[in-house]
This record gives sequence, structure tokens and C-alpha cells, in this order.
Amino acid sequence: MVARCDPARIAQVLNNLISNAIKYSPQRGEITVSVGEDRDRAFVTVADQGIGIEPEDVERIFEPFRRVGACRELVPGVGLGLWLARRIAEAHGGSLGMSSAPGQGSVFRIELPLAEGETGPQPR
Repeated sequence: MVARCDPARIAQVLNNLISNAIKYSPQRGEITVSVGEDRDRAFVTVADQGIGIEPEDVERIFEPFRRVGACRELVPGVGLGLWLARRIAEAHGGSLGMSSAPGQGSVFRIELPLAEGETGPQPR
């Protein structure tokens, strides 16, 4: 599986996602990074056991300068990392989304198109 991307920019996205997972997780909390392929897309998920995000705030965290809930007080930052990460994913023809529940952590998923000729098995 080979994704069509600028490796330096995607490394920047992954660094942001993993860094956030570490910052918002309790000590000794588990962070899981998974890689896979779904039809014509490669994906990477970063899951944590952190503080989680309220459902109404899930899309708002991708807005520039937006920090929500308890994270404003817990961790320093300006609120540009996830906005920039999503813009980088979209500039590559991909996407960045997430699911979360307060107190149960978050799962971020970046999807990118596969390189020409790299499409995996198609559903029948």
C-alpha cells in the first residue's frame, strides 16, 4: 500500500495527532496507531484514552484558534494544529475526521488516496 502524498506534510499531521494524544491522555494511558487500506484509500488512526470531547464540539475543534472544554485549561496551545492537519489532508485529496466521547478518549482518522495502481481488492 502506497499513499499519494508529500511525506513531510503527512509526517507533520501524524506528529500533531500523536502529540495531542499524548498531551490529552492520562499518565500510562494507551495510545494506539493503526494503518490500513479501505478500497482506494490508505488510512491511519490514532486512538487515545484521554479526556475526550463533547459531541457538539467535535467539528469545532477543526476551526482555527478553537480550543474547547477542559483542554483550554489543561494544555497550552493556540488551536491551529488540528485546523492545519485537516487542511493538509484535504490538500492531498484526503480527509481528517474524528470520533470521541467525554472521559473515553478520541480516535482521529486521516485518509489519503492510494497511489496509481495501488488500489487494493474491491468489494464484490
